[in-house]
Amino acid sequence: MNYTDLQVVIKEVCGQSACSRCKKKYLESDINIVGTTKNEAVFMAHCPCGTNAIVNVSVKRKQANITPHERQWDPINNKITLNEVLDMHNFLTNFDGDLQNVFK
Repeated sequence: MNYTDLQVVIKEVCGQSACSRCKKKYLESDINIVGTTKNEAVFMAHCPCGTNAIVNVSVKRKQANITPHERQWDPINNKITLNEVLDMHNFLTNFDGDLQNVFK
């Protein structure tokens, strides 16, 4: 989703969703973006009463609104090899949790 789409979705989430504990409607400042794909977004909603909620939104687009770039998008269907799985296993076995050293 692009920035404009996210703004519209966040406004819709604020208008349609309320805290499960205190029933207060969320403000835009209460919503944080966790992740997005082309047609989906995951948000974390924080209420001042201390309650958090995960909001998952799926958007169905009309064909006329899809840009040429999105129409030409093809998912990567490369299969993960056994060696890649073993490499990751070996890496995680020795990983100490320090991401700064990983990206040096």
